[in-house]
Amino acid sequence: MSQGVAVAAKQDAIDLPVAAREAAGAGPVPSAAIGGLSIRGLSKSHQLKGKALEVLQDIDLEIQPGEFVALVGASGCGKTTLLRILLGLERDFTGVVEQDGAAITGPSPERGIVFQEHRLLPWLTVEQNVAFGLGGRVKDKQEVRERVRQYLGLVGLNGFDAAYPAQLSGGMAQRAAIARALINRPRLLLLDEPLGALDALTRLHMQKELEEIWRREKVTALLVTHDIEEAIYLADRVIVLSPRPGRIKRQIRVPLGRPHDRDSSGFIAIKDELLAEFQLQAERHFYYTI
Repeated sequence: MSQGVAVAAKQDAIDLPVAAREAAGAGPVPSAAIGGLSIRGLSKSHQLKGKALEVLQDIDLEIQPGEFVALVGASGCGKTTLLRILLGLERDFTGVVEQDGAAITGPSPERGIVFQEHRLLPWLTVEQNVAFGLGGRVKDKQEVRERVRQYLGLVGLNGFDAAYPAQLSGGMAQRAAIARALINRPRLLLLDEPLGALDALTRLHMQKELEEIWRREKVTALLVTHDIEEAIYLADRVIVLSPRPGRIKRQIRVPLGRPHDRDSSGFIAIKDELLAEFQLQAERHFYYTI
């Protein structure tokens, strides 16, 4: 059986048991990991000129604790809207969205997010920006300093605690943003095109660093990206959303040992399948709109 056929044969199963993930070479889910996500029958629409514009339709998705999932799709298919719902910023939707069995009803330190732009406050130092992520929830100043030091070390920014954002490179600023998102020790890390603004070489390096951070922190991660290679490199599973309204069109496992080898036949086969899927979507959209 070819690699491409083997991958395609696994796509219909939404949940892959932990034992199966390990057997497939995707790496174990740490026993200490928490942060499972359950989405059932999720639909979301906006009002536009008095009419309902459907953004997401009947999304069913289960993410296992400690799993890294990537979400890809054409612009406007609802990827960022889905992240806003998971973050607790959007309440006007139908369906069920739960983290660890509890409904998501608003923002929580149990869910962190990293945006495409670092969004560091320019008048604060790196140390102050990272500490700002705690939102005053930790009162002990020594504990705050220890946490900041821990997470600056995790992202490789030791010695830059007194620097201001304008003194950092793009990659370093994004590292600080990741530290700020992690300082609350969230169970779920949401990543909205976090490396999209970086140059190609920095982006490749940051992909490697991001995977290492995920492995160390044992956090559940959901990444939105337009970069197919990035999705395959980082994720255990790639979810393809169809154009508006966003629906889960396809799920592709990445049954490769970590770190995922971009030059392996398995990696290339998955990339070819995803490219073929997007080409098909583009053709259907073109014929539908003419």
